[in-house]
Amino acid sequence: MSEYLDESAHAELAADAAAGRAVVRLPRTVAKQFFLRVSLSDIRTRSGRSVWPYKAGVLVGQILAPALLIGCFVLIYAESGAWLSALLVPLAGILWTVIAGFINADGHWLPMIIMVALAAGLAALGLPWAGALTVFTASLWVHRMTFVLAERSLTSLVTTSYAAYEMLTEHITVERTTAG
Repeated sequence: MSEYLDESAHAELAADAAAGRAVVRLPRTVAKQFFLRVSLSDIRTRSGRSVWPYKAGVLVGQILAPALLIGCFVLIYAESGAWLSALLVPLAGILWTVIAGFINADGHWLPMIIMVALAAGLAALGLPWAGALTVFTASLWVHRMTFVLAERSLTSLVTTSYAAYEMLTEHITVERTTAG
């Protein structure tokens, strides 16, 4: 549930969040879009905080994930030739899109850990296409971590800046926990 707060209530919420008595949540997709679409100067003007390291991290992830996927396509082509890669590259792109759709918003850690472990194991065994699979998995991991970084960074911003909290109130969910 969103909470509309004044500055003193926000300061109390920030203290509760720091003490573990409240959990502030934002949708990962909203957080990522915030860092991709809102300029650094606007964020600094409205919130009074500098978030350039977080924005840079999100931008790097936004560029690195597709770059790794393209690297996967190159490895598929190098390992399988033109004809087979004409089939495998589109299939890899479709598979990446489907998996990325499942892991971006509320994805869990376990499936991603299993994928990374399997890819690393196959690469260690030197199996065919293991390099492409490892780069494919790395691309998905970077994609997911971009959402996680954006969510945690924006949550930190809204708990420390009342202006940022006020700006994003409709997207914020606060869960009060019982201390004890």
